[in-house]
This record gives sequence, structure tokens and C-alpha cells, in this order.
Amino acid sequence: MKSKVVLLGFCLLLLYIGVTGCGQVLKQSINPEQNIQTKIVAGKVNNILSPGAPISSAIVLAGQKSALSENDGSYQLSGISSEVRTISSAANGFAAVTIPLSGEVINIPMGITSASSYSPVTGTSIIRGRLIDSSGNPISGGIYGSNDKAKIDIVFENSGYSSIPYWNDGTFSVGIEYRGNIDAQNGYIIVIYEESTGTYKAAIKEITAHKGITLEVGDILLNEPAVAITGAITPQNGFNTTGVSCMIVSPAAEEIRVTYVYNGHGISGNSYVMYVPATPAGTKYNMLAWFGNGSDLSLKYQKDLFLSSGQDYVVNLAMPTTISPTVPTANQAGIEAAPIIKWTSMGEENKYWIFVGKGSEIIWHGITDGISIEYPKFPADSVGGTTNLQSGQEYYLRIIGFNPNINMCDIKYEELMNYTDYYQTGSIPFVVGSASSVSINSFNMYEKQLFDEKVNNILESMKILPKRLY
Repeated sequence: MKSKVVLLGFCLLLLYIGVTGCGQVLKQSINPEQNIQTKIVAGKVNNILSPGAPISSAIVLAGQKSALSENDGSYQLSGISSEVRTISSAANGFAAVTIPLSGEVINIPMGITSASSYSPVTGTSIIRGRLIDSSGNPISGGIYGSNDKAKIDIVFENSGYSSIPYWNDGTFSVGIEYRGNIDAQNGYIIVIYEESTGTYKAAIKEITAHKGITLEVGDILLNEPAVAITGAITPQNGFNTTGVSCMIVSPAAEEIRVTYVYNGHGISGNSYVMYVPATPAGTKYNMLAWFGNGSDLSLKYQKDLFLSSGQDYVVNLAMPTTISPTVPTANQAGIEAAPIIKWTSMGEENKYWIFVGKGSEIIWHGITDGISIEYPKFPADSVGGTTNLQSGQEYYLRIIGFNPNINMCDIKYEELMNYTDYYQTGSIPFVVGSASSVSINSFNMYEKQLFDEKVNNILESMKILPKRLY
């Protein structure tokens, strides 16, 4: 009899507590009137673009329950029904966010601002140098020569200058720009040179340029054999391969472009050829293929490559699976004020990032591991009230699918960058509530362009989407 009592007590204990998907064990309870299990959800609202920075006075919403975050970003919600699938947050100056309610300890990732991210040019400087061959002779040809066999690129973390011209004496000079409060830029000068014999030599030189100061880099010696990279590129039906790039990853700059294809070589049918310098010490290369179809974009990475001088390598790049929005579809009217946004699957193990906005303003984004997500409806008089979709208003939607390995209960910014497959839909317009077909057909293309630029700028600044430097 005693063993039965112990067993019954253990079963009741299992009803009282629950092990979350994030490895936490917290108190749960049963609503006796509705026979619905409820739980306490707690965590922090974090600015993931400023690690360690909490966001206070943010409203946190799960189902019909809401609370404000404390000075340290912490929040707690009680009585959350087990049927609630998402948790959302909104705060002044930030785009609202929604993620899956996949545990009882959830840290909410905010940080994307709704304001403009444009940085004006605040200064310039000049970089000068000279190309020489293995005998110390200047590389001739260039601007006024017939033997233009060298390609010079200068790349920084957030800008780049391709196919820089050089003179008959091998010298080159280029002006570079600085934006915002940037006074110095770390980067590389990369040179690929085709000799008269048809062999390729390469050089790469790490530099630091300062605003208002001319940087004299001296002679750049081209005597090291270049690395040859070839491979097959496989787009999906209807897509074109728009570029193949080699990226350099270093401690000074998370990821910057090394070079596009060179001097007539490059993409030919479903294959490519590229020449690059050997991987510099302390860095690594990532190969990247770009695929496009209208406003849809797809990326395929082959990461963590260490390439030796004079060697040939094969890197094949196949385009990931496409995705398409199903609710709403392009130009759809009659969308609910708190819709469940849906799309087709990109495959298992993928995550999805959804953006909704109007013009240059992103009002909401969601991150999920499913193929649907519910748009939140905050209390009208709360800080999240301006996020609520308004009847008759035109909005734009973009959906991104990619495969980073992230913990959905505690999303880290640096984890979002670590993917190999990426697909983004072009933004589509939709109308909340009833709207005439006239209003649907007269969407402001300028507003759509502003929205696309805003999303791209955010993704590029976060290094989720590689910046097309040239």
C-alpha cells in the first residue's frame, strides 16, 4: 500500500513540474475550471547587437498575458496556457520581435531598430603603391598599356574597391571613403597577375587606412603562385548564378570580400574558375555562390577553407531549396490584424526570419524553426500598440530561410551568422482588412524599395547578408 502512495505522489509531481525544451525545470499548474495546464515563463529582454545590454520597460506578451521588463531586462509571466506557442516583445526605438515559446526560460532577442541606418560620408583618404614582378620590374600595361594583366582589389569590412587602375610604371592610387564615426579601416590589398606564360601570381597585403592620411604601401611583389579554384554551380530551375565570391574571415573583420572572378575567367555555364592568393596566416576563406530570380536571392557557402599557394582546388556549390510565402501571398487583401504568416518549407534543420514593415520602417520581425508564425497583437495603449497592423494599411513582407545552429530559447547574434544555406524572398505587399482592388494594384513601388533597402542594410550590418561591395 505504501508503494502505491509513493507512486501516486510521483505522478502528481510530474503534473506539477515540467522539463522545458531549454533544459529548465519550473513550476506548472492545472486550471481546474478549464483543465488547461499553465506555466510560469521568465527570462530577459536583451539587445543582441550589444551583448550584455538589457532592454528595460519592454512589454512582453504571451497569449493574453503581458508584463514589462525590469531595469536588468528581466520579466516574468504567470498563468501562461500550454496552448500558447509564441512570445513577443516591443520597446521604444526597436522593432517588435516574436519567437517560439519553446520553454519556460526564454531570453528575447531585440536590437533591430526601426529608424534609418544610413551613415553619411564623413571623410576620405588615399592609398598608393606599385606593382612589381619577381625581378623587381614594374608591372607594365595598365591604363595606357595593351598588357592589362593585373587586377587590384582593395577591400575593407564595410566597403570595397575593385579593378583599381594602374599606370605603365605599375603605380596605382585610389581614394577611399569613411562613413559615420569610422576613422580607420582594416582590410587587404589583393592582386592577381597573369604572366605572359599564362600562369597566375598573387599577392595579398594587410593594411590599416586612416581618415585624412595618405597610406603609402610601397612595392607589392607578385611572385607567389596563385590558388586556382574551380567547381560546379547548380542553380534551381528559373534561377541564374549571379556571382561566385571568395571571402576572407579574420579576427579584424568577421568577413570581407577577397575578389570576384578575374580577367575573363569566371562563370561559364554551370562551372566557374577563380584565382586568389593563398589563405593568409590567421585567417580562412569562405566560398560563396549567389543565385537570383527577380527579387529572390539565394546563397550557398562552403566555409573554413585553408588554401595553399600554387595548388588547385575543387569547390562545388549547389543552390539551396526555395521558399514561398503562402499567407499572405503577393498583393493579397483581407489579411487579419493578427495573421498567422505561413510559407513553404526549406527543409529540416532550417530556421526562418520574417520581416514586416512599411517604407523604411521595420515594425516587426520574427524568428522561428517552424513554417508559420503568428503576428502579435499588443494592448493598444502599450508601447507595442504602434506595432499592431491597421485595417486598410499596406505592408510589406519578406521571409528568409537559413540554417544556423541556434538555441531558440537564447538566440545569440554571432550564431545567426554561422550558416551555409540561405534563401530570401523578395518583399511582397499585402493589405490588412478589406481593401479595393484598386489600392492593391497601386502599391507604392518607392515604399517597397525603401523597405527592401532597410532590410538589406540591417542584414548587411549584422553580417547575415554579405555586402555586395562591387
